[in-house]
Amino acid sequence: MPAIVQKFGGTSLKDSRTRDLALGHILRAVQEGKGVVVVVSAMGRKPSPYATDTLIELLKAAGEPVSPRELDLMVSCGEVISTALIAHTLSSRGCPAIGLTGGQAGIITDGKYGQAEITEIKSEPILRHLREGKVVVVAGFQGVTRKGEITTLGRGGSDTSAVAIGAAISAEMVEIYTDVEGVAVVNPALVTEAPFLKEIDFNDMLQLATEGCRVVHPRAIKTALKGNLPLRVRSTFSQKEGTLVHKIPRSRKGDFPFIGIADQKELALLTFTPAEKDRKKTTSQIEQALTHFWHESLPPERMELSFLVREDIFYPSLLEALHRVGLPLKLRTGLAKLSLICHENPPPKLQSRLSALLKEHDLHPLRTITQPASVKLVLPQSSLKEAANLIYRKIFLE
Repeated sequence: MPAIVQKFGGTSLKDSRTRDLALGHILRAVQEGKGVVVVVSAMGRKPSPYATDTLIELLKAAGEPVSPRELDLMVSCGEVISTALIAHTLSSRGCPAIGLTGGQAGIITDGKYGQAEITEIKSEPILRHLREGKVVVVAGFQGVTRKGEITTLGRGGSDTSAVAIGAAISAEMVEIYTDVEGVAVVNPALVTEAPFLKEIDFNDMLQLATEGCRVVHPRAIKTALKGNLPLRVRSTFSQKEGTLVHKIPRSRKGDFPFIGIADQKELALLTFTPAEKDRKKTTSQIEQALTHFWHESLPPERMELSFLVREDIFYPSLLEALHRVGLPLKLRTGLAKLSLICHENPPPKLQSRLSALLKEHDLHPLRTITQPASVKLVLPQSSLKEAANLIYRKIFLE
């Protein structure tokens, strides 16, 4: 029996209406004769009672700091609740189903709380239930170590769970259901007329995701690329086919220079100015302090070392780790990054065209970074939408 994996995110499960739509996609796949594994995220977003951020706040209200182990134990509950509810609802509608935690599904991870990597999937439990004719509903975002400790996979973890399971059971496809129609060339929340793509190459999707496109996590795309496992990004709220992410020969990509425009919000810029004689040692200390947090090193300017970091739940711990380095720190918050991504080298004079366009509209990026296949702008988040629309209409389309 051919098998597929369907992953549903929090917005697809947030209430009874959206869950009914998700169940419709599952039941249609069953009716088509497919074996179905469903990977689910926690329901909704804060302040929904079972959303990941809500569960985190519940712990933090009882006192800080929260140990990484107890944090993972708590946040894994959101996905388990979704798993039990979807499995039970399917069964109550006459479709045999079983819910599994990450550990019960055979997902083995390393011991990095909050950012665990999947080291192995013992797929027999999933395959056994598929052979018995059941829909297998798996809690995403989590696994267990060989010692039985619950760990979570970090941002985008349910995407990673879905693709890793798909590879382990030799699924023919992984479908990622979300609240948009597929992969757009630029975030449609910023540029309303942005078209959705019918297909995109693995490597092009990886570049977009790495720079902030949030429909599929980069780790999931890397796993799919490694196993040549096609992904389809679809909306829970429509029957449209969405975007197929797969391997596309270079000869089919044409001569258009751009892949798309990606954005990241809620960023902070950290800047240090170490003494020249201590620069190498200080750089090593800073990078060590940032090891367990998402960060992006920026090209040095003058004598400064600069990093972009997320203003997320780990932000206070990150600042605490950096202050222990003992260097004065300049901090700029409320920022965003906008990346214009190219197939190969950026077109001639792209940076000067961008600079002139933004200056004409009184937009002033803090940083402009040109790389082999992209130009990135770091700018106030309040300017993000205007900048994205300008670049899409005046650079991307022309």
